[in-house]
Amino acid sequence: MTRRIRRMLGGLRALVRRRGEVRDLDDELQQYLAQSVEAKVAAGLSRAEALRAARAEMGSPAAIHDYVQDVGWESRLVSLWDDVRYAARDLRASPGFTLAVIATLSLGIGVNTAMFSMLDAVVLRKLPVPGAEDLFALYENAPQGVPDPVGGSGRYLRFSYPRYTRLQRALGNNGSLAATTGINQFPAHVNNQQRITVGVQLVSGNYFETLRVQPARGRVLTIEDSVENAPAVAVVSDTFWQQQLSGADGAIGQTLEINKVVVMVVGVAPPGFGGIWLDDSPDVWLPVTLQLAIQHRTNTSTYGAVDTTQSFLGQDRIAWLNLFGRSARDQRRLAEVILQNENRLALADFATDAAENARERESMQAHTLALEPLSHGFSRLRARQSTLLLALTGLLSLILLLTAANVANLMLVRANRRRRETAVRVALGATTGRIVAHVVVEALLLAGFGGLVGALAAGWSSHVFARQLIGTSSVLPAGFSLGVRTQMFALTASLITAILFGVAPAFRAARAGNLVASGLNERTTGLTALRGMRPFVVLQLALSVVIVFAATLLGRSLLNLVRVDPGFAAEHRVTASFFGVRTLAASGTGVSDLADRLIAAADGVPGATSAAVSVCGLLAGCSYTTSVRIDQVDGTIPVYQNWVGAGYFATVGMRLLRGREFDVHDTDHSAPVAVITESIARRYYSGRDPIGARLRGVAAAQQYDAEIVGVVADVRPVSLRDEPVAMVFFPFSRRRPDALPTAIDIRVEGDPDRAVGSVRDALARAEPGLTFNVTSMPRRLDRHIERDRAVAFLTSAFAGLALLLASIGLYGVLSYLVGQRSREIGVRLALGAQRSNVLALVLGQGAVLALMGLAAGLAVAPLATRSLQGMFFEVDPLDPQMFVTVSAVMLAVATLATVVPARRATRVDPIVALRCE
Repeated sequence: MTRRIRRMLGGLRALVRRRGEVRDLDDELQQYLAQSVEAKVAAGLSRAEALRAARAEMGSPAAIHDYVQDVGWESRLVSLWDDVRYAARDLRASPGFTLAVIATLSLGIGVNTAMFSMLDAVVLRKLPVPGAEDLFALYENAPQGVPDPVGGSGRYLRFSYPRYTRLQRALGNNGSLAATTGINQFPAHVNNQQRITVGVQLVSGNYFETLRVQPARGRVLTIEDSVENAPAVAVVSDTFWQQQLSGADGAIGQTLEINKVVVMVVGVAPPGFGGIWLDDSPDVWLPVTLQLAIQHRTNTSTYGAVDTTQSFLGQDRIAWLNLFGRSARDQRRLAEVILQNENRLALADFATDAAENARERESMQAHTLALEPLSHGFSRLRARQSTLLLALTGLLSLILLLTAANVANLMLVRANRRRRETAVRVALGATTGRIVAHVVVEALLLAGFGGLVGALAAGWSSHVFARQLIGTSSVLPAGFSLGVRTQMFALTASLITAILFGVAPAFRAARAGNLVASGLNERTTGLTALRGMRPFVVLQLALSVVIVFAATLLGRSLLNLVRVDPGFAAEHRVTASFFGVRTLAASGTGVSDLADRLIAAADGVPGATSAAVSVCGLLAGCSYTTSVRIDQVDGTIPVYQNWVGAGYFATVGMRLLRGREFDVHDTDHSAPVAVITESIARRYYSGRDPIGARLRGVAAAQQYDAEIVGVVADVRPVSLRDEPVAMVFFPFSRRRPDALPTAIDIRVEGDPDRAVGSVRDALARAEPGLTFNVTSMPRRLDRHIERDRAVAFLTSAFAGLALLLASIGLYGVLSYLVGQRSREIGVRLALGAQRSNVLALVLGQGAVLALMGLAAGLAVAPLATRSLQGMFFEVDPLDPQMFVTVSAVMLAVATLATVVPARRATRVDPIVALRCE
C-alpha cells in the first residue's frame, strides 16, 4: 500500500513538474552526448565522426523521452491529453463535419432529455421526505363505492373516519397510520383584507409525524390538535407564508379566516414540501376534526342512507379519507395482520346493536385490504400520463438510435477519407491502440458537445412538451426542472451515443495495420465503403418507418376522434360548471330556487335563446351510475343517469326521436317521468313502443316507479372515446336535496365564444357565492381532444425528424458512393454507357437500401407501437391501408434523397474522371 501511495505521489509530482523534468532530461542527454563525443575524439576519431557515432549509439532523443516518460502512470494521462488536443484541433479543421454531427446529436439528445425531465417529474421522482421507501398507501377491494384509481391501482382509496381509527388501532406497534383528504379550494381572508382562495387539506394529527417532516418555523400539527373541540390551528406552506404573510417571523400566532372559520397559524412547512399529492400542493393544512366547521363535503363515497349535513367523523358509511402509513415490515404480510386485527375490533365495536350492526359486520367481512408502496406519492397525473410518457420515451429512444446511426455513417465517411492519413501514421510507428484511442476521443468530444447543446435545448423543449401533453407546465409537480438527475441523464445519453456511433469507426481504425501495405497504394472502391455503411442506413430507415407508423396511427385516431358524433350539438352553445352549491346548502342559503335564478340570469344575456340546468354537465368529468328494472326484462340493467331541467334536450341539441322532453310541469309534478336513450329502446323494447312503459329504481337510496315519456339519440356524456352509453334522464326537481345542479347550458345566437364573457358576468352577479367555469361547447370539445391532438402533433414532429435524419443518412452515403466511384463511372461513360444507365445504377443502390429498411421497419412496427394502444381510437395497426400509406411516404422520401446524388452521377465528365489521380 505504501509503495502504491509513493508511486501515485510520484506521478502527481511528475505531472506538476513535467516541463522541468523534460528540461532536466534534455540536459542529461546533452551532457551524455558531449562526454561520449569527447571520449571518441580522445580515441582518435575526428569530431564530426565522433558526433555521428555518439548520436548513432545514443539513439533518438524523442524515443528516449517516450521510453522514460512511459514508466509512470501519469504518461497515460499525458497521452490522453495529447489525443484530446489533437482531436479538438482535427475537429476545428473540419467545421462542416463538426457542426453537422453536433447539430444531429443535440437534436437526438435534447428531445430525449426533455422527455426524461417530464418522466422524472411525473413518474420517477420520489417524495422529498426522509425514508420515503418505508411509506405505504392503504387500499381496499370493496364490493361497493366509487373507484378512485390514483396511481393506476384501480382500487378504492377512500375510508371513513371511524374505520380509520380502527385501522390505526389494528396497525398497533407495527408502524403509524395517517389520514388526509384531497385539496379543496375555500374562500379565506388574511388580515381582514380582500378575499382570496386557498387550497386546504384536512389531515390527521400524526400526518407530519408519519412523514417525518420538521417545520421551518413554529411547529407542525400534533395528535392533540385533532381532538374534537381542540383550538382551531393551521400549518401553512412556505409559498403561502412568503406570498400572503410577507415571510414575517411574526406570522406564527397570526389568525386566518377560512370559510368563516378562524384558525391560528402555528407553523410553516419546509420549502419544497407539498404533501403526498404530487399534482398539487395545499396552502394550508388543518386538523381533520374541522370537517364540519369548514364544510368539507366533496370527494366522498357513500354507502346507503347518510346525512351529509352532519359531521363525517362519526359516520361509518361516508368514505372520504385517504390513508397512508409508515412501516419497515414486509408490506404484504402487514396487510393481513391489519385486516385480522381490524375484523376483531369491528366485531367488538358492532356487538351492541345486533340488527343494524349485523349488516355492518357482513359488509366488513367482504372487504380486503392491500398495501402498496407510496414512495412516489399519490398522483392522478401519473395515473393518466405514465403510460403515454413511457411510450413517447420509447419512441424518442428510437430517435436517439437513429441519431447514433446517422453519426456513425458520417464518422465512417470521415474514416474512409482519412484512410491514407491513417496508413501514414501506422507506417511511421503509431500503434493500433493510439489510432483507436484517437477515434474514441473524437467520438467522446463530439458526443460531449452535442449533449451540452442538447441539454440547453431541453430546457425549452421540456416546457413545450408539458404544454402540449398536459395543457400547461404549471400543473406539473413541484421540482419540475432540469435538475441533477436530468443532467445525469443527458451525460449518460451522450456517453451511450458516443459508444454507439464510435464502435464502427473504432473497429475500422483497429484494422489500420493492414493499411501499411495497401492504404498508400490502393484506392478504396465505393462498394467497399458502402459495405460498411449499408447496415447503418438500413437501421435508420427501419427506425424511421416505426416512428412514421406510430405517427400515422395516432393521426388517424385523431381524425376519427374529431369526426365522432357526441350525440349533442356544440354550435351556438355555452356551458358553465359551478362549484359551491353544497356549501350554500349547508350554510342555510336556500338552493330550492337556485336553478330558477340561474336560468333567469342566463335568459338576460343578449342573444341567449334558451337555458337549462343539469346535475352533471356534458363532458364535465362527472357521471352517476345506477341499476334499473324495466318491464318484461329479467334482472336489472346498469345505466348512467342524470337530472336535467325543462327544455334541456333542445338547449343542448340532443335529438328527440320519440315522445316528448321535459317541461316545467314535470319539474313540479309529483308523478316521476323519465327519458331514455336510443340504445335502451333498441335493445330492451325491440318491436314495441317504450313510451308509457315503466322504469323502476332498485338502489336503496333511489326507489321510484317512473313513466317513460321520450326517447333521445345516444350520447357520449363522459368521453368521446367511450361508446354511446345507456342513459336515463329524470326531470330536475327542487324537492330533491340530493340532486343539486352543477351545470347550466345556454343556447345563443352567433359565435358562442363571444358570449362567454357575458354569460360569466351574468351568472356571477346572480350568484356571487358560487365559482363558475364558463366556456363554449366547441371549446370544451376541443379541450377534450387536446391531449390526443398534442400527442399526434408531437409524434408527427418526431416522424418528421426521423425522416429528415434518415434521408440525410441515405443522401450522404449515396453522395459519398458517387464521389468514390466517379473514376469507375467515367470509365463506363467513356466505354459507351448511357447516362440513363448510370442514373439507374445509383437509383438501384438507393432503392435496395430503402426497400430493406422499409421491410425491416414494417415487420416490427405493429409490435413496437403496442405501447401506444391506449391512445388509438378506431384504428387497426394491421390495416393494410396503414402499411400502404407508410410505404408510400417512405419511398417518396427515399426517392428524393436518392435523386440528387443520382443526377450528380450522370454529370460526371469522363475525361476529368480518367485524368484524376
